[in-house]
Parts: sequence; C-alpha cells; structure tokens
Amino acid sequence: MCNCKSKEHLKLISQLIEPPYIHNMEEQYGITDEKEQKKILYYIFKKIVTIKKNEWTNQYDKTIKIRNVYLDNKLKYTEKNNYPQFINTPY
Repeated sequence: MCNCKSKEHLKLISQLIEPPYIHNMEEQYGITDEKEQKKILYYIFKKIVTIKKNEWTNQYDKTIKIRNVYLDNKLKYTEKNNYPQFINTPY
C-alpha cells in the first residue's frame, strides 16, 4: 500500500521519527510501502539503503520479526521484534 507522501513530508518524518524506525513508520505514520521507507531511511542515514525483512513463528507461537538495513552492502541497523540496534560499521 502506497500512501504516496510528498518529498517534503517524508523529510519531515525523517526528522521526527525515532528508533525503531521501520516499526514506527508503520505504526505511527502508516507508511508500509518499502519505497517510502527507504526514502525516509535515506534522509536519516544520508545514503541509499537496502531493507531485508524476515518474519516467522517460533515453537512457542511467538512471531519473530527481523528487519535489517544495509548501507553499502554492510549491515548498519537492525530491528528484532521492534527493538532497535545500531551496528558499528563506518559509513
């Protein structure tokens, strides 16, 4: 679903949003379109990003969500069950 926000609106969101970024984009701002999420992360990290998402259910019927953000093919940021973690890799 594309909310098709304007460039200015996406920039504003990038200035207001706090980690966990992807979770908050979806929950607080209703941005589920990956292209828009990438644009916001671009404004945050100042680089083009790649997002890889995985979701599964473990043996205790708990849903595990992992979202990884890559800059220059290096893992920079990850969310596991909506808890953010920054990876110390140089830009």
